[in-house]
Amino acid sequence: MLPLLIYFLSSQEAIQIHLGRKFKLGLT
Repeated sequence: MLPLLIYFLSSQEAIQIHLGRKFKLGLT
């Protein structure tokens, strides 16, 4: 259960970072 939670949190963080970069690139 714990490894799955860690994987979920890390993937969510990676998705947010990826979307943030795409959003910044879209603005410039």
